[in-house]
Amino acid sequence: MLSELAVHADFLEVISAIGIEDLFTNGNKIQPQSHTIEVLGHLIKVATAKNPALLIDYPKTAERRAASKKLEVEHSLVRLVTDRQLRTIAESGK
Repeated sequence: MLSELAVHADFLEVISAIGIEDLFTNGNKIQPQSHTIEVLGHLIKVATAKNPALLIDYPKTAERRAASKKLEVEHSLVRLVTDRQLRTIAESGK
């Protein structure tokens, strides 16, 4: 997992941003809390280094999109919600 590299200061010095897929959902499934907590811990290190984190999620239902958006906003992540084939952009923003 790329986000694990955030524990290395030299990595944080050379990146300008990081992109993460499927942080909160995997299609219509909620990701295991252990996965989300681990990755968020890495993203906090990235954000502390003043590098933006882009979250790309692919929720399939309105309910999952709303839940994903709430968590993305709560954690100040830049988000892109789309379909896995990248045919449509349902919502993006910060």
